[in-house]
Amino acid sequence: MSGPYAVALYTLANKVALSVFNLLGPVTQAIFPRASVVFGRSRPEAKRFVLRLAAVLLPAATASSLLLVIFAPEIVRILAGADYAGAVAVLRIMGILPLLLTVATLLSQIIMVNVGLSKALSRVYLTVGLLNLIILPVLIHSYDASGAALSLVIAEFIGPILMAHAIRRARVFPHPE
Repeated sequence: MSGPYAVALYTLANKVALSVFNLLGPVTQAIFPRASVVFGRSRPEAKRFVLRLAAVLLPAATASSLLLVIFAPEIVRILAGADYAGAVAVLRIMGILPLLLTVATLLSQIIMVNVGLSKALSRVYLTVGLLNLIILPVLIHSYDASGAALSLVIAEFIGPILMAHAIRRARVFPHPE
């Protein structure tokens, strides 16, 4: 399996996973102005705000990811038919994306942008992009569409780790004395 068919499998799985993530998008877009106000007022209040937001968004994103993984065969069959059965494995790999992207959105858009860590965020994106460029060809060569999906998931997993590190290093939420 390679060439246009592998691209089609990847594209189908990617569009499904991103569509599920985008269901949560309006919530984070609506919350951003409030987050800006809260971050401008008080860091302890901002921390409580982020934790409350995470308590709502992360379970929803986790459930979405689990549903994608569990129902991947049915989703692929309904959306694309039996000819795309190869997309089931790719969608199962990408199934974690709604959760990873939600974590990344909380860290990047809700926290980092609001505390002026845009430069650090750009470095995270650059690092993750370069990493993806390095591992993508290797994984595609070995695993075709599943390799491309795995490369994306690795990048989206490392991104939030680097974001959390930048937030911690900047002491955005210092520990109480």
